[in-house]
Amino acid sequence: MLRPVLERLRERRDIDIRLFVIGGEPDRPMIDRWYKRVYIPGGFSHYPAFVSWLRSLRESWQIAVAPLRDTPFNRCKSDLKFLEYSALGLPGIFSDVVPYSQSVCDGETGLVVPNDEEAWCAAILRLAENIDLRTQMASAARSLIVNERCLWHGAADYLALLDRI
Repeated sequence: MLRPVLERLRERRDIDIRLFVIGGEPDRPMIDRWYKRVYIPGGFSHYPAFVSWLRSLRESWQIAVAPLRDTPFNRCKSDLKFLEYSALGLPGIFSDVVPYSQSVCDGETGLVVPNDEEAWCAAILRLAENIDLRTQMASAARSLIVNERCLWHGAADYLALLDRI
């Protein structure tokens, strides 16, 4: 979904754009490298170790993207990418589909865009060209997850549920 977007943006001479993909795909040879695959090192696939490793790479990126096709399977997914990107302090661009349309406040905690080339190009350019907006969105998103989405906010309810079960 992002390939034509990146190709179009790379035609511009005033922007240096690269996409890094971490995991989530089968190990196969790349014939044309339109993105850079980042391999998770051995010993870092366990989530706590993965998070530590991911945080060590944070300064390599300015914007995070979460394109997601609107399918019945994807509508059942969580907004984990929003949570991860926000925890990293990265502003994100998300497809306008569930789960992101329900958790990301467009223009405040991220950008929510339709799944079309024009919208994705515009959103990437908007954040690439505006460091203040990137900073504000990243800060608002991080505050949201720390203040409302961390386990300690619902720990008592969670424990009560487990007790009833």
